[in-house]
Amino acid sequence: MKSAEIGMGSSSGGRGYSSIPSTDTDTETVDDWANGNDGDAKSVLNVCRNNSMATFLGLAVVLPLGLLSLGRFSVASFTSESSSGSACCAECGGTEQPPSSSLPLPTGVNLGSWLSLEDYFYVGPRGAAEVATPDDETVGMCLPPLHTGPDTGPMWNAETDLYGNLIDMEGGSVRDAIKIFHAFRTSFLDWEEELSQMAKLGIHHVRVPLSWCLTDHDPSNDDILGMEEDTADTSEKKGDYDAELHRRYTCVDPFFSSEAEAQKSDPTDDDDEVRWPAVPRPFLVSFLKVCAKHNIKVNF
Repeated sequence: MKSAEIGMGSSSGGRGYSSIPSTDTDTETVDDWANGNDGDAKSVLNVCRNNSMATFLGLAVVLPLGLLSLGRFSVASFTSESSSGSACCAECGGTEQPPSSSLPLPTGVNLGSWLSLEDYFYVGPRGAAEVATPDDETVGMCLPPLHTGPDTGPMWNAETDLYGNLIDMEGGSVRDAIKIFHAFRTSFLDWEEELSQMAKLGIHHVRVPLSWCLTDHDPSNDDILGMEEDTADTSEKKGDYDAELHRRYTCVDPFFSSEAEAQKSDPTDDDDEVRWPAVPRPFLVSFLKVCAKHNIKVNF
């Protein structure tokens, strides 16, 4: 089945919670990313994600399985470079590092808010007040490396909400929304470097919360997404292109579909449909292969 379809897993959320306006998307940056010119994308990703997650470092004490998903860390933070433990931690006021045996590490971790988004991980420098965002608040501010704040996209509190508002914002498009999600998913984790580091730490199981919407199509090798911006967005076939991209890379949310259908003034209009951005199966297969290389098992 080549179109996006319902798959295994679960998540929650729906579009319509957030309608905060934003300024134009930097479409040149979006296309530069698609062409492989990521520039400082990795540093932008780390700043946005690490600032957002700093509030939750305390969870690592109670929930060690969330250790890696709460931000990147250095092997040197947990292991001594010498058997005498003489290395000092400047942040701790010069206290000697404890030997690695004093800090047991989990054998499995959760890679949260990667393929099933949670808004409170992406609140930016201000930090999050609560793990469960109240229904009347919108706190998600970014989805790096392409959406890094108010100048590049809308605020959000669910994947469907973000996807729809990226399209509806001034200067937004279906193509850009799909590219923003794909850039985020491919830059969230350095597979070779960080999976290797995890294996060295004795971590051999990872849990990856996964959206229920999957597709066989691959955004990194797509004829429509690969078009020049002017060609795709000014073509007489733009409506057809958008409809095809929706078919390839989104799933209509069945929870909201009946409500949207009832509110339609034009039965042929699908603009009000709530859509999930699909997770590409080729992307998952590539991830599983790298995990196998490092003897890491995956639970979706």
